[in-house]
Amino acid sequence: MSSKGRGRVPSKLVPIEDGAGGQNSKPRKIFAKKDLIEAVRKIAPNKPVVKTGSGSMARSASVPESNQLTIMETGVNLNARRYNDLKITADRKAVELKKRLDTLACLKMENDALSDMKAKKTPESNRIEELTDEIKKANQETENKLHYR
Repeated sequence: MSSKGRGRVPSKLVPIEDGAGGQNSKPRKIFAKKDLIEAVRKIAPNKPVVKTGSGSMARSASVPESNQLTIMETGVNLNARRYNDLKITADRKAVELKKRLDTLACLKMENDALSDMKAKKTPESNRIEELTDEIKKANQETENKLHYR
């Protein structure tokens, strides 16, 4: 990368591992309402637990929490993969751009050199011009000598 941009090169993002983000054991199945309420408190300790009359409502309230977590993990992993793919593509294009800029610089130097030669501004073209003048003078002298013999 250029020295004008940011000095730090971003590294690849690592997808979040499957599971509940760092828990090393599988969650146990919950069969009692009391266990379900305790599990909800552990997941979201700041949220107040709403007590309802039916047990099915409490069970359905925890499903969206885990569902939301898996959805967010999937979204983060997808965006991390997309970022890594775009970064690789950008790096490839940067290398290709650098090659083409080098080629462009070489072509500009060649074009400038050819323009100078065409305009007779180079020392070699000046020397060639002097030599052609000397040749013309020498040819003129020889023609004059042959003409007067």
